[in-house]
Amino acid sequence: MAKHLNKLLKEIGKETCKLIVKDIERQHLIKTGALRDSISFEVRNDTLEFDMIYYGHYLDKGTKYIEPRE
Repeated sequence: MAKHLNKLLKEIGKETCKLIVKDIERQHLIKTGALRDSISFEVRNDTLEFDMIYYGHYLDKGTKYIEPRE
């Protein structure tokens, strides 16, 4: 069961990363490509975890000075 779950989580992770990259490109958030290239995932202990370069979180959530990107 764990092998099947991990395989499914990896497939979901790959597809989700592709969708995130497409959305970054659609919103023209590419200056250097670092954010786009940093989108990644890892399956750990039957959990799917996503990661990106640190400033991606600021673009996503915003700051007290900058509105979040839609």
